[in-house]
Amino acid sequence: MIRQGRCAGRNHRHGFTLVEMIIASMLATLLGMLLAGACVTFGRPALEVDSRARITQEAILAIQSLACDLGGFLADSPGRTGNLGQYQFVDPPWDVSQGNPPGTVLLLNFQGASSGDLIVISYQLQGNLLVRSNSSTGVATTIAKYVTGFTVEQDPGNANNVKITLTIAYRYFTTTYTLIGVKPS
Repeated sequence: MIRQGRCAGRNHRHGFTLVEMIIASMLATLLGMLLAGACVTFGRPALEVDSRARITQEAILAIQSLACDLGGFLADSPGRTGNLGQYQFVDPPWDVSQGNPPGTVLLLNFQGASSGDLIVISYQLQGNLLVRSNSSTGVATTIAKYVTGFTVEQDPGNANNVKITLTIAYRYFTTTYTLIGVKPS
């Protein structure tokens, strides 16, 4: 014998219907598409800013090092910056004919503490690193990373100057800097 009260209570459903599952899947897909669009809209510019900032940072490091050396402020052995009275450029102050191919190494020639002492500072690429080497101390220092091009030549506008071209690339961005080195007077 079946009681009528219990049979009617078992008709209560558990779980989702097929229509509810389809609607929930569509809403989840729409939410995923909106989130992906937001990531593309806000994430890509952030990566671009990071890439450009990194290129600028590396360029500042390279240019500052070159500016100090071209200005005659050669660092002495304890690591402090020298002055124009300590270290003078020798004639010729730079050699741009070195490297393979020629023009890929910059040599700066300084008079050391004694008259026969010659200090040569070199800048050259090693892979994607711009490296500064000091002949008197034997120390090689990485000046900048992500450098894809470094060339030096006599300035076509003035034979007393040197033209330095530095190309830095990071991710999808590339920037080229051109510097004119002038012998300090």
